[in-house]
Amino acid sequence: MVPAQYNDNEDNILYELLVHAEWPLEQEVIGGGAISLGGNFFYRTVTQTPGNIWALASSLWAYVSSAPAVSPSLAKLVGGRSGWQLGVGAQGAVVAIVQAATLEIRAKKDDFASVVGRNINLYIDPFPSWRRVAWSADCSMVGVSYSSGAVEIFNTLGTSIFIIYPPRYREGAPQVDASNALATLVFSDIRTQKIKWAAELILVDYKGGARSYFVSPTEGYQESHTFSFSKMYPSGITAATTHGNLVIVAGLCEYMEDNNLKNNGLGHGITIWRMVNDYPFYIQVPTIDEDEYQPPSIGVWNRLTGSRSTTLHDYIFQLCVSPTGRQLSTLYTSGSLSIWELPSLRKKKFWQLSLQPHFDAISPSSSEYIPCQKQRLIQYTGPLRNHLADVSWWSDAAVILARYSGAVTVSSVNSLRNLLGESPEFLEGVPQISEAYDRGFLGLEVESRINTKRLLTSSNEGSDEEEEYLESDGEEELSFIQRSSRLAKSALYWVTDAERFRPPSKRPKIVQRTFRLLCLKSTTPEELFARKIENEEYGEALALARSYNLDCDRVYQQQWRRSSVTVASIQDYLAKIRKRSWVLAECVSRVPENIDAARELLMYGLRGTDLEFIVCDSDVAYDDGLDIDPSEYEVRAQERAAKELKRRHECLMQIDFKNLTSEQKTVIRARQKLLTYLDRLATYEVLLGGAHVAPEHYDASFFDKFRSQSAISATIEFARNYDWRGVDAMFTYHGDETLPHRLAVLSSFPPTMGPFEYRLLLPECEEEEVFFWEQEQLRDEDWCEDPVEAVNEGEDDPADFLYAERPDMEKFEGVSLTAESVSEWYQERAREIERCSHFVDASLDLLKLGRERGVMDLEELHDTLDSLEVLVYEVGLTFMTLDKYSKLSDDDKIVQLMSTSTPETYIQNIRRWLLPFLARCEKWCPGSAQILLRTYVVTTAKQDLGLPLKILQHSRPDQHAQIIPSAEEMMTIAIDCVYACEKENQLPRAFAILECLPERETESLAKLHDLADALDAHLTAAELLVNVTPCQLRQLQSDPDKVREIFTKLTRAAARRGRTL
Repeated sequence: MVPAQYNDNEDNILYELLVHAEWPLEQEVIGGGAISLGGNFFYRTVTQTPGNIWALASSLWAYVSSAPAVSPSLAKLVGGRSGWQLGVGAQGAVVAIVQAATLEIRAKKDDFASVVGRNINLYIDPFPSWRRVAWSADCSMVGVSYSSGAVEIFNTLGTSIFIIYPPRYREGAPQVDASNALATLVFSDIRTQKIKWAAELILVDYKGGARSYFVSPTEGYQESHTFSFSKMYPSGITAATTHGNLVIVAGLCEYMEDNNLKNNGLGHGITIWRMVNDYPFYIQVPTIDEDEYQPPSIGVWNRLTGSRSTTLHDYIFQLCVSPTGRQLSTLYTSGSLSIWELPSLRKKKFWQLSLQPHFDAISPSSSEYIPCQKQRLIQYTGPLRNHLADVSWWSDAAVILARYSGAVTVSSVNSLRNLLGESPEFLEGVPQISEAYDRGFLGLEVESRINTKRLLTSSNEGSDEEEEYLESDGEEELSFIQRSSRLAKSALYWVTDAERFRPPSKRPKIVQRTFRLLCLKSTTPEELFARKIENEEYGEALALARSYNLDCDRVYQQQWRRSSVTVASIQDYLAKIRKRSWVLAECVSRVPENIDAARELLMYGLRGTDLEFIVCDSDVAYDDGLDIDPSEYEVRAQERAAKELKRRHECLMQIDFKNLTSEQKTVIRARQKLLTYLDRLATYEVLLGGAHVAPEHYDASFFDKFRSQSAISATIEFARNYDWRGVDAMFTYHGDETLPHRLAVLSSFPPTMGPFEYRLLLPECEEEEVFFWEQEQLRDEDWCEDPVEAVNEGEDDPADFLYAERPDMEKFEGVSLTAESVSEWYQERAREIERCSHFVDASLDLLKLGRERGVMDLEELHDTLDSLEVLVYEVGLTFMTLDKYSKLSDDDKIVQLMSTSTPETYIQNIRRWLLPFLARCEKWCPGSAQILLRTYVVTTAKQDLGLPLKILQHSRPDQHAQIIPSAEEMMTIAIDCVYACEKENQLPRAFAILECLPERETESLAKLHDLADALDAHLTAAELLVNVTPCQLRQLQSDPDKVREIFTKLTRAAARRGRTL
C-alpha cells in the first residue's frame, strides 16, 4: 500500500509483500474425544494420589530451591509463538528455517525458492517455541538450540557436525519444562581473530549461566569458559543479546525498585558487559556513577521473597541493537516498548501499550470480517493479542514491530508512526521477523484454517446415539449457571464414573496449517508512481509523472479503467490518451458493466475506424470531432445524409485494398471486430427479452465471452448449456455461420435434455422437401466487410472443432438438407440419446416429434424403442439398453418382458406387455405373433404348467377377453404344453389344462379333439404309473417291449389296489 502524507520530515516507505516459500502441512485433527478420568474414585485414589503428592512435593521443592525457573509471564509470551524458527545470516544471503523435525537452508540467489541444505532428523522438541537459531559470520555454520539447552551445529548443507550438551544433561530423561532453554545463541569472532577456531559460540540460558565454546566446521568444538550473571540477576535473566564485544543482558534485579533509575537501563534491569580475553571474561560496563548512587532500602522480607516475585514485575523479554550499535530497543511483558542509547543506556523513548499507534488494529482476515465462514482462519485471541511479539531495526530511525495479532509495522523511533501507511501490514499467526537488509526484511508466518468436524459416533457397538459435543467457540458465551453446572457434573463424574454425569467433549476440529517465508521490501520511485495509480491517487501520480518525466498516459489509462464507460468518461479520460492504438484496443477489449455503455463504447470505436482514419496516418490521435454528444449523432447524420455516399466513394477510391499496409489491416480488423461485437450485443439484447428489460439482466462477463466466440462456438455452447432460446437466436440472426451446421448443433444438446424443450428447432419436412429456417438481418453490410478476404487471409474454419469432436456429423453439414438425411439424423440422434443417457422416453419423444413434422422412416425404430421403454420403465430391467435389446431374438425379448412377473400379476402383464409386443411384431412380420406366443408358452411348460394353465384358463370360450382368441390355436398350444412338460409332478395341472379345452361341437376341430382324447388316455396311464410323463407314454406306443413292461407295472399296481380297481 502507499503510505499517507504527513507534515513531519519522516520519509514514508513504499513496500510490496513477496512470498518466497510456502509449506502446507498435513491436516491435523485437534480436540474432541471423550473425557476419561481413568477408573472409579477408589482406583484413582489408590493409584493417583501418591503421584499427586509426589508432584506437589516436587513443585514445593522447586519453589524453595535456589535454582531459578522461567517465569510464567515469559513462558506465556514465548509459548504463544510459532514452533518454527527463522534464522537469517550474512545480511539475508542465507536463511535457515527450523521446522518441527526438519532444518531447511535456502539462499538468496534464487529468492529462497530452492533448498540448498536439509536435515530431516532434528530432535522433536516438546517445547519448540523455545528453540533458537543463529548463523556464524562466514555462514559456514548454523546453530540450533533446543529447549533442553542442547545445541546442534550444522553446515550449509544441513549436515549435523556436532552437538553441545548443557551441564548435568541426562539423555533420554523426560523433559517437563523449558527451564534450561537458552536466552541467546550467538556466534562471535571478537576473541577468535588470532586463533585457529572459526568462531566463538556464546550460550546464555535463562538461569543466568553463560557458556563459551570455540567451534569450527572441521575441528569440532572446545569449551572456553563459563560465567554466571546470577550475582546481578539472582532470579535469572529474561533476555540477552550481543553487539560487537558487548553482551547486553536484561532481567530482574534489585535496581528495578529504585524510582530514581527509571530513565536509566539499570532501573529496568538492563546491564552491559564487555567481553575480555581473560578471567572473569565479562566485565560490567557502568551506566551510573556508583560512588554517588544510593541504593534504596530493601526490607528483609523483600530480600527473602524478591526472587519469587517475577510475576509482579513488568520486565524486558527481548532486546535488539540498531545496525550502528547506538540504540537499543526493548520489549516488555506488559506490551510496552522503549528505545535506549548505547552504551549509556539512557532512556530515549518509551511507549506503553495503550499509547502505541495501531496497537489494537484488527486483521482484515479475522473472523470479525468474515462471519459465517465454514473454513475460517485461527486468530490469536488471548490476552497478549495486542502485545508486541518481536522487534528488529529497519534503520537507526525506524524499528520493525510485530504483534501477536499478526500486525507488522515499520515505526519511527521518534513518534512510533507507522511508515508503511495508515494501517499495519498483517501476517498470519504470530509472525517472526528478521533484521532489515537490502531495503527489506524477511518474515515467517503461519496460516491456520480450521473446520469443525461433525461426526456420529457410538459409545458402544450397536448404538446409533449421537455423541454430545461442546462447541469450543461458544464456551465464552456460557452463563455462570451453565459453567457451574458443567463443573458440578465433571466433579460427579470424577467421583462416580456414571455416564449420566459425563461432561460433553469438545468437537474435533481439522486444522490446516501453512507456513510461509515472506519478504517485505521497499520500492523505487517508479514503483511509487505505479502504486499511486493503483490506489487512485491520480493527482499525486500526475505530479510525480511531471516531476520524474513519467508517462502521464498511464494515469489517464488507469482512470479510464477504474471509471464506468460514459460519454463523459470518454471525453475526460479516453480522449486525453495520446496513443491511438491503445484507445482502439481498449474500445475492442473493454466490456462495460451496462448494455447502453457497451453500445456507446463500440460506436466510439467505430467512429475512430471509419474511412477517414484508413486514409490518414494511423498514428493520428482521435480528434475533437469524435467527442460529440449522442443527441447530435442523429442530427448530424441527417445533415450529412446527402454527402455520405459521395464521401464514402471518394475515400474508397483512395484505398488500395490489394496493397493495404499493416496499420490499415489492423484498423480494418478492429472495425470488423467492433461490428461483430455490435451484432452480438443486439443478439444478446434479444436473448435478454428486448431493449426494455435488457439493462436489468445484462451480464458483462457473459457478454465478454459471448462476443469473443465464433458464432458456431457460441451456438454450440448454448446447446450444451440447455439454452434452446440462445440457439434459436443464433439461427435467426447469425444463420450464415450457424445454419450449415444445424443438425450438428442440435446433436450438441445434452442427451438428458428432453426433445420437447427444443422442439421448435427441429427440422420439418413435407414429403421430400425440408423447410428452410427464416433468418433476419441485424444491419446493412458495412464497407469493411467487402474486402474481408484481403484482410483475413488464411483463417481457419471456426466450425472445424465441431467436426473434429464429432466426425460422424460431417455428413449432415450444409444448408441444403434432404428428407433422407433428416430422417437419418432423427434415427441416429434417438439412438445417441438412449446410448448416452439411457433415457428411452426421451428417444421416443424425439421420434414422435419427427413423425409429427413429416419425417419418414421412423416408425420401425419407434416401435423398437416403445418395447424397450416397457422393459426399462415397467418391467424394471434398468440394465437393458437399445444395443443389448437389438441383439436379442424375439423369443428372448418375450422372456425378458415376462421375467419379473409374479403368479399374481402374470395374466395382467400378459395383457399389458406381451400382447402389445406381439401386435408390433405382427405389424412388421405377419404371422409371427402366433408362432412367438406358442413358442413362449410351450417353452414355459417344460418345467412348470402353472403359468401356461393361467394363460389357457383365460383363453377359454367363456372368457370375455381371451388371450388366445382362436380355439384351434388354443387347443394346439394346450396339447403341446402337456406333452412338452418334463416334470412328473405336473399331472394335476395337466388335467386342469385338459378341462380348459372346448367341447366337441363342430367337425373342424375333430382332429384336435382326437388328440385331446389320446392325451386324456396318456394322462390316466401316467397317473397310475410312477415317474412317467405323457410325453414318454406317447413315445412308447411304437415300442412293444416297452409297452409290455408298462402293462406289467400297471397290472401289478392294480393287484396291489385290489377291489378298488
